[in-house]
Amino acid sequence: MGDDVLKNMIKSAALVFAVFLIVSACTPAASDNSSEISETTVPVVTDTTTLPSTSAETTTTSVPVTQPTAPPAGIVYLTIDDGPSSLTPLFLEVLAEKQVRATFFVTRKEDEELRPYYRQIIDAGHQLALHSASHNYSQIYKDIDAFFADYGDIQEYIYHLTGLRLSAYRFPGGTSYPHLLRPLRDDIFARFREQDIPYYDWNVSSGDGAAAMYPPEKLVTHVVDGVLGRGAGAESVVLMHDADNKPSTAEALPEIIDRLAGAGYVFDILENLKIPVHQRE
Repeated sequence: MGDDVLKNMIKSAALVFAVFLIVSACTPAASDNSSEISETTVPVVTDTTTLPSTSAETTTTSVPVTQPTAPPAGIVYLTIDDGPSSLTPLFLEVLAEKQVRATFFVTRKEDEELRPYYRQIIDAGHQLALHSASHNYSQIYKDIDAFFADYGDIQEYIYHLTGLRLSAYRFPGGTSYPHLLRPLRDDIFARFREQDIPYYDWNVSSGDGAAAMYPPEKLVTHVVDGVLGRGAGAESVVLMHDADNKPSTAEALPEIIDRLAGAGYVFDILENLKIPVHQRE
């Protein structure tokens, strides 16, 4: 009985082994070709370099590329003395229309209708500077105390109206005026240097300071010829006046600007002039 069971077990084992051999012979060997692997593995990318995008929406240029422009023929500093006056709004209107800045050397005007013009000059982007309080030559140039009393007067008046304590100054009549004699002139210059007070003369005159009133076209000729006569690249400081009895200056201003701009000149204010124009030092 035991022998029969053992024989049957041996036969069964042999049968199973035979089936295994048959199945193994029918199954193809695994290929080494990775393209036949059914589950493709995505490799891990360790290079994090980002390629530039071709989308227009991702452009990062913040500074526009501009074409080089030719240098200006020169720089013109328009300076307007003795205001404010009833003509000040006309000067401001012309300058705004032409998009030109100027420097106004002002005096002390108590008229209620003129007082707002000091602030309007500043608000319009122009430079406000000191000329004198009285514009009285014999009083201003009497002695050094009289001079600085007048200087302090106009400085405090402008501060009261605008909140700005200005220092830049133009001498009434200019530094070459006959009333401004040595040693007074030297004493004033020394005090200015000590207190770092800049002062400005001019090298081109419109001619409107003369007793006779020139027509506008004559003033245009004076200024344009004066600026052009200084040569290419020069810095020209132009003297003009803002006064009720000198309407020709405001009338000439548009053509002065147009003629000079057409010749390639640009305009600026005196605080940007690196070397002030001095007739006397």
